Amino acid sequence: MNNKHLFEIALGDIRPWHIEHIEFKQLHEKVRELHIQLDFPAGSQFLDSFGVPCKAYDTEQHTWQHLNFFEHRCATCTPGFPASGTARAQ
Repeated sequence: MNNKHLFEIALGDIRPWHIEHIEFKQLHEKVRELHIQLDFPAGSQFLDSFGVPCKAYDTEQHTWQHLNFFEHRCATCTPGFPASGTARAQ
């Protein structure tokens, strides 16, 4: 089992999202942060807050603090917003 597969199992079913890559970033001398880069296939659809399927219209990078992975801070990094309204893809 490789690292990517392990994190896919840990995150559960996040389709259409998939893990693009995983890296540890050195923030300070003794502080490292785990970054899990997520992406989605072109043409993927997401449900807005009303449950209506929408296509993503941008690929601006966004980063969110996730639960820590052991003693390391963890962040998920994702592109995209759904096309209708201003709701973010879940």
